[in-house]
Amino acid sequence: MVLPKTLEGGKYTLEKDLSESADEQVADDGSGASGVKPATGCYTTAPRDTEMLVTGLNGTFFSPTYAKNSFFRGLEGNDNAEVGVERREITPPGADAALTCEVVIKRQSGQKLVMPVCAWADTTTLVAVMENTRAAAGKDPHSVDLDGFAARVDGMRDDLLVPIG
Repeated sequence: MVLPKTLEGGKYTLEKDLSESADEQVADDGSGASGVKPATGCYTTAPRDTEMLVTGLNGTFFSPTYAKNSFFRGLEGNDNAEVGVERREITPPGADAALTCEVVIKRQSGQKLVMPVCAWADTTTLVAVMENTRAAAGKDPHSVDLDGFAARVDGMRDDLLVPIG
């Protein structure tokens, strides 16, 4: 996985590469993963009203499903977060593989942030994309178009992945 300078045709620009700070936080989750290195970046829109957090792990994953589920368990286990819309598999039209997506509610500085997140994993990569928009703050989590978000994330896969070899 790589962090391109922009996502979604330039709509989002990489504001901060957080990979070095994330490097210390990669813990053994029991999945049999080895050689795991993080790639994490925060992207923003030009008016700075939307953030996109892209979190990825490059390495070898004995069980991609276990690694992906472990990511979601960690996200859901955060004291300031709760699941707003249950996790489900979504295969956007034209996609080669399904994404696992949910809506998370995070309480921060007195605000209720409503954020869609989609992730996928294979034997060499785990990637999760989460979006935080000012417009979604305080809204009903069921109002989030999770299928639409999944389609957008699917469109980012080619930008985020680098072929091995």
